[in-house]
Amino acid sequence: MGEGFVGAITKRGRKGYSHDLNLMLLTPEYGPRVVLGALLTTAVLEPDNRIDDALCQGEACGRCLLSCPGDAIGDWLIDLEACRPHSSPYGYQFLQKYATNLIDVDSPEKRWDILRGTDTLMMWQSMLHGVGIYTGCTRCYDVCPAGEDYQRHLQEVQNEIPESTLSKKHQLSEMRQTASQGTRPTDFTHNLRWIGKLS
Repeated sequence: MGEGFVGAITKRGRKGYSHDLNLMLLTPEYGPRVVLGALLTTAVLEPDNRIDDALCQGEACGRCLLSCPGDAIGDWLIDLEACRPHSSPYGYQFLQKYATNLIDVDSPEKRWDILRGTDTLMMWQSMLHGVGIYTGCTRCYDVCPAGEDYQRHLQEVQNEIPESTLSKKHQLSEMRQTASQGTRPTDFTHNLRWIGKLS
């Protein structure tokens, strides 16, 4: 199923949902710390009300931007090419590089060295268990204060953001200044129906 189809279904899910600064799905209960599943049924179900107010305060918060090791989070967008090496370290991009290295090696001994290496083990484990393919970096999930679970379980240990740099703080400051002038990027306007009304 495509994201749009799942999004249309979950928009009417339990209490609805919203998107955040890097366009992750947010729920009132768990913020971005959810895994989606789908169940097809012919049962007539009563939908819950849609959430109109944003669960994410965007650049007013910016914790996801400050914590991102790939500098992949922008002004209501995510650079997937910058995110993938961190969020999916043994995903398709890794496999491409691995296969290219294996093919380009000039001797059988070097090829066996590659095959006996840690990268082969990690790729095998990733294929067996999914770890590293779908579950690499979760920093933006970890530090996001959206969701009832954050204050109960994560706020104390995630309060500081060691990945924050002067460059990231400057970027966030510029985003805040632009927003305070009433200017929003195209990505914000395009996704407003999923983001909700900012307070």
